[in-house]
Amino acid sequence: MDSCHVLQSIPGFADAQVIRKLAQGITGRTFLVRRAMQDYVLRLRSDEAALFVADGFAEHEFAGAAYAAGLAPEPIFCSADRQVLLRRFSSGQVWSESLLTADRLGTLARLLGRLHQIPVEPVSHDWAEEVLLRY
Repeated sequence: MDSCHVLQSIPGFADAQVIRKLAQGITGRTFLVRRAMQDYVLRLRSDEAALFVADGFAEHEFAGAAYAAGLAPEPIFCSADRQVLLRRFSSGQVWSESLLTADRLGTLARLLGRLHQIPVEPVSHDWAEEVLLRY
């Protein structure tokens, strides 16, 4: 999947530009995207992403819950095949080992505690029900 081609398929993002590649790892490739002076993160999920979150749609839904709780940037788009995810970009510094002080680890622990307190509704594994609910 080419990131520029993928942007063409996202409603309202045909004129968006890929600014740079952000990361590539086991869960996929991510890109910084700009549209109308707003920055976004485009994520192209890899097959291995299912090792961590089996369903890209569920990942998108969880991201929405984290956004509503003030813990994550707003999710914008999830493709029908669940392999393309788009969210608003959140600027900041990636913590390296040298930056992991006791205070920052405490902050991280509190944020993770808040994240894990978000109520999650059970998801049906009945494919027909899932399709109807999404439709």
